[in-house]
Amino acid sequence: MLHEKHKKDYKEQIVIVGWSTHIPGLASREILLDWIDGKRQGPEQSFGDYYPQPPFEKVRMPSSTIRTIDRCQLMILECAHSLRQQINNFWDASRRQTGVFVGHMGITRNAVLYNNRVYLDDIKRTLYSNPKLSDSALMATLFEQFEQEVKRLVPAANEDSNPGEMPNIIPARVANYFDLKGPNMTLDTGFSSMLSAFEVACRYLQAQELELALVGGINGNSTPEMRYLLHTLTGPTNPMPAEGAFLFALTTQTLAQKADLPILGYVNDCTISAHASTDPSSVLCGSASTNTYNYLGAEGALAIVQALHKGANEKITITCHNAIDMPIVNLTLTVPGTNTSHGETIPLPPRFLQDQEYEPGKTLQIQRYIHEMEELPIEQIRPSMAFLPERCILLTDQPALLEQLTNIPTDMTVLSTRPLATPSRNWFYLPDVTPKAVQQYISQQGTFTHVRVLTDLNLSAPTPACLAALPTALVALHDLTFLVLQQCYEALKEEQSSCIALFLNALPDKTPHPFTGLFGGLIKSIYHELPGCLMYGLFTDTIHMHKGIQQAEQESTARRFLPIIFYQGRSRKTTRLKDAMINLPEQTPARLKSDSVIVAVAGARGITAELLKAVAQYFQPRLYLIGSNPIDLHSAEIFAGSDPEFAKQRSTYIRQQQASKSGKNVSMINKEFQLLLNARIAQSNITAMSDFSGAGKVHYLSCDVTDQDKLTAVMNQIIQAEGHIDLLINAAGLNSSASIEMKNFDEFRKIRDVKMRGYLNLKHALRDCPPRMWCNFGSLLGVMGQPGEADYAAGNSFLSSAATYSHQVLNADEFTIDWTFWKSIGLAANPLTRAYLENFEGYTALTNEEGIHHFIREVNQPAHDPALLLMGAAEKRTIEGYFPGFFSQQNERQKSSSFYLDKVLMVQPDEMVFEHVFDLTKEDYLNHHRVDGHATLPGTFVTEIAAEAAAQLVPDWHVVGFEDAMFGSFLRVPQEKAVAKKIHARVIDRSAEQIIVLVRITTDIMAPNGMMLTKDKLHFQIKVIFSQHFAGPFYWEAWNSAGEQAVPDPYHFPTSPVHLTGMFVATTNTRLHPMGKRATYSLALPADHPVFSHFRVPCILLDGLARSGVLNLIDENYLPLAIPTRIRRIDLYEEVNDCQLSGPDIPIDLYATPRASTTEHFADTNRLVAVRRADGKVIAQIKDIAMAPAGYIHRISGEFILPDQLIQYTSNNMRGGQV
Repeated sequence: MLHEKHKKDYKEQIVIVGWSTHIPGLASREILLDWIDGKRQGPEQSFGDYYPQPPFEKVRMPSSTIRTIDRCQLMILECAHSLRQQINNFWDASRRQTGVFVGHMGITRNAVLYNNRVYLDDIKRTLYSNPKLSDSALMATLFEQFEQEVKRLVPAANEDSNPGEMPNIIPARVANYFDLKGPNMTLDTGFSSMLSAFEVACRYLQAQELELALVGGINGNSTPEMRYLLHTLTGPTNPMPAEGAFLFALTTQTLAQKADLPILGYVNDCTISAHASTDPSSVLCGSASTNTYNYLGAEGALAIVQALHKGANEKITITCHNAIDMPIVNLTLTVPGTNTSHGETIPLPPRFLQDQEYEPGKTLQIQRYIHEMEELPIEQIRPSMAFLPERCILLTDQPALLEQLTNIPTDMTVLSTRPLATPSRNWFYLPDVTPKAVQQYISQQGTFTHVRVLTDLNLSAPTPACLAALPTALVALHDLTFLVLQQCYEALKEEQSSCIALFLNALPDKTPHPFTGLFGGLIKSIYHELPGCLMYGLFTDTIHMHKGIQQAEQESTARRFLPIIFYQGRSRKTTRLKDAMINLPEQTPARLKSDSVIVAVAGARGITAELLKAVAQYFQPRLYLIGSNPIDLHSAEIFAGSDPEFAKQRSTYIRQQQASKSGKNVSMINKEFQLLLNARIAQSNITAMSDFSGAGKVHYLSCDVTDQDKLTAVMNQIIQAEGHIDLLINAAGLNSSASIEMKNFDEFRKIRDVKMRGYLNLKHALRDCPPRMWCNFGSLLGVMGQPGEADYAAGNSFLSSAATYSHQVLNADEFTIDWTFWKSIGLAANPLTRAYLENFEGYTALTNEEGIHHFIREVNQPAHDPALLLMGAAEKRTIEGYFPGFFSQQNERQKSSSFYLDKVLMVQPDEMVFEHVFDLTKEDYLNHHRVDGHATLPGTFVTEIAAEAAAQLVPDWHVVGFEDAMFGSFLRVPQEKAVAKKIHARVIDRSAEQIIVLVRITTDIMAPNGMMLTKDKLHFQIKVIFSQHFAGPFYWEAWNSAGEQAVPDPYHFPTSPVHLTGMFVATTNTRLHPMGKRATYSLALPADHPVFSHFRVPCILLDGLARSGVLNLIDENYLPLAIPTRIRRIDLYEEVNDCQLSGPDIPIDLYATPRASTTEHFADTNRLVAVRRADGKVIAQIKDIAMAPAGYIHRISGEFILPDQLIQYTSNNMRGGQV
């Protein structure tokens, strides 16, 4: 066992890959799990007086031996047989390096019974030596009955009796039967015997002496003698000794993944302690258990089985109490999230945890970006243009809106996809939107240099119903917009031409309408083809025509990065791309498992097929592939031979078809042959998937996704077979690039509709049984548009906006991945396209291996972003070239932006109130600063929050210091939800030399029913000092090292209630000095860190500086641990943040005076300074910080004690005791 002082962190993770039990009353695994789930009665106490005789093939022993040996030796064999079935191949392959470790407490049942039988004569003499008993007439009858009972329970002793009652033979039976060559041993450490077996087995596995360890606990002794002994150890709880055997299969994570074994749990550590675990998830066993049954040496095993079955994606500690005044043993496990089948869970393979490489030595070329809405103040760069100028054509599907128009030009033409209430000479209704009809109306009216599109989006396509039913008139308006722009193409090339689309009511539920992407993608692509035309789409939340027109005319003056813009309330917003690589920690549970059901539209070829082959390889799910090619109808000859041989038949096939006089031209025949080639590719992919997932787990269903009835029937077929869908991949797509003036209208609709109608048809088909995860495959072109891709960009952009609405408003786990171009599949499967992409430097060639890496990481992350883009540096340059300033000016804005000011709640002269939502999904750094296990804002970070808020009132001045900081209560951020805090800033003093702003950070305490209990409860308060110049410079003379004593930083110990990891471990070389304390500031943050690069204040530096003041040694062994309560003054002598102070090239020393800890003194006594080592220049200074003692850490063992305990230890030490 490992004492906590010397606890070892295993180099490689030990995992549980199987388990089995043998418990009376719970005859099978299913019955046991039903009991755990509360569906049936629990176990019985005993197998009875006689253990059921197993068949010979399970024990390979004669009946006489079976009757003689203890039942534990038979029970453990039953467990081993069951466990071997779960890991059969691995068990057999590892036989030479498999050990057996079994925990057992006390003597066996047979030992008790044979003792009774062997000592019958002694018992008789002792009883008859008592005169009162010997003179009784009942004595002879009583002893005769006792003798008969003793002999009934156990047969006469023979050569098997002695080994048959020995506990050490229990694991040996398993090793002998299965010919296992590793060590076998029984461990007896009381109630903690099984936990001891876990610890010893982990040592063997970690030393690589074993590949597989069979670890268990067992008890077969429920005799009255054992019951009496148990009661003396457990006291008033008075449990009953219960029989049962438990066996677990342990190996290393590497071996488990190599053998494709399910990882059910992770063994963290096993420790001896004088104190019980304080973890609320701890399960008590042993003498502290309140259960009816006690399994003695197998205590804790049932709790492990329950945890593995239920699966909570969290740690669980089994705390085993032995007798009074004996050490307590803690076994800590991490159990991944639950699976749909009993206990089967797997972690994400380690290769997919990597966020820098997709294979060893192969760096990721693609970065992950998410779509975000960012406020964009208006910047006027041109004169205003009227929304309804002369020579204008207006397109709409809501002609009622026209009744609100005023000052209509007499020559304005209107084309509507719905009937007009009052048709006029220039206003027309188009019942059928066709190229011929549009050309007819435009030719009648002449050319137009101004095109306007007008609609009310949520009126035309009410949400959320529009996601499952096609808004016919609105889609017709999309068709009409394309055709009019095509017909007016030449006129729109002229200077002063314009195309403005106004979408009212476009942000229902404060989220862009699902159909914003359909029009936005079209506009973005045509924008590239008509560079001289003023073109943009304005999506506004107003429902009022006149306000919308006013916004559109205002927008005509403004600079934009994209040709689409959003108006929400008083805010003008644009879409931005934010770098957001995902961090998947170790032991991240996989969301895809062997019993997952995945449906993939267009899943048999291209990108999707490559991804699904990898998914099948790593997760073995059940796959349903939907494709338009009826491969099951092709003859067997089509799939014979090699691909090169079949491809050579193309010319023969064309000649045969021409000879058959089918009336097909060469192009049509060629397409038919290509379908046959595609069918071969699909069949080959299906075979590969089946090889990984297993026979009967991959199905292909033929269906055109644009056929709603057929698609619904196919989906119903899948739901009836499976009952649910875990992941839907919507990957159907077509592409045929052509400029707008050359693009065929039917082709335009076909390409767009595969995306748009396909999505809507899937929503309709799955309306009663939505998938648990829904993943759309979009494209980079939907984000930025591209010449010749108006249809493709529109369809893909629609997938992003539809997924965003479904995710944010309907709480669906839906997301769209916008892919860049792949190197050899997808669009690049066409040789001409591939050659173009290879020669064009605007795109990164995404390899299959890297694409697989990104996809599996994306699908398996716990929470999804609704719209994300995967692209490399080349695409970023291309977007910046298309939309100058999109990234460069965004970076400048980010640098000057305020990280903690999410929203302005109130503005008055010299006073503002802001809101910030603390959310661990975007503020992961807080997970590295934990107080009592909770992510908690460091006290010194109040300086940054205050500086940002105060700077809004005092722009263009420098933050030179802070005064009177008061820390009222911890600001903790729960893992499961975000928390909003208010930031109040008010100018309290203003002069020519300085301005002082008081900042308070508060929260409203609400009751569950919504009633406010406390308004503006104070967390922190601080004064921010502004000046137009920094003081100084000031310099500090370095101390010599004479008399120094090295001490560890107490906040770095894992046992510390204030535990720092990651970037907060920023102090090294901490030591005591005759003049005070000192340390080295050591931090490695990238210059563009997503959080700290925005900061104005070096908060991590200040945090390390404050901690330096706590350093001290009490009674030569204990380090104080303290929490700041107030700071009188902080001075900053330069404008710098932690990123700018990061790295080994900028050595910084921290000094604190006096020698006493800041927990002991406050009034005008302590001073802490951060100094550049190179020249002694002072960066920052803290004066008079007060800290409340939280306890003490032993400098060697890391043991944490409370302040009152230190007094007791010190007192004992003074009396000569050891501390």
